[in-house]
Amino acid sequence: MKKIYLLTFFVLIFIHQNMYPNNIFDIAWTPGQVGWGMDIAKNENNQESNLQLLNIFVEHKKTNIGIGFSPFRMWNDYTSFFNFNIYYNLFNAFHSFNDYGYDDKLIVFLNDCYKIITGPFISINYLTLYDSFKFRYNTVSFNTGMRFSLIARYPEYKWILSRFGSQIFNIETGYHYNNTLHGNNYFYFNISTDITFLVLYIFNKATKSKK
Repeated sequence: MKKIYLLTFFVLIFIHQNMYPNNIFDIAWTPGQVGWGMDIAKNENNQESNLQLLNIFVEHKKTNIGIGFSPFRMWNDYTSFFNFNIYYNLFNAFHSFNDYGYDDKLIVFLNDCYKIITGPFISINYLTLYDSFKFRYNTVSFNTGMRFSLIARYPEYKWILSRFGSQIFNIETGYHYNNTLHGNNYFYFNISTDITFLVLYIFNKATKSKK
């Protein structure tokens, strides 16, 4: 398990040193997110809460194709350690054309202070640990659909923190297949927000209760 997190750390450093200076990739990373979702099938509906730690986004600026990765995702009784997605960012594709007459200052502001991801995506969750603390390598969770995500940036930070952000909210909906749920096909919906907001909320509640 330690190898996965060490690899993730070195990937962050490699991305920052080799990709960011070349202005080829748009890079962002967030500490994680907490959310709630629902799987809807013909004869079965499931609600779930979920937690995901350390999200890394790398988006190619010319093609607007991006990838995302997280080394930890937990939902209900399952935990996965390989969480990968690929997406096409319609927002960047839309405002990359100059014929729409948008104010360049607005676009610069949005790019510097926010990252907006909207469009189709495919995601896979693998290396799943069950409540019995055993890995099952033949299980996989698969999602595809549409996503809208808003990430706040902090350009005043330096070095690797210059790509740090807070995922204000993320909404996904589409098709979901999970063979940990007996191989059923689902229509799903999920909404989540940055984990730092939850930590600050709990901290605020704890300090108020002491007064």
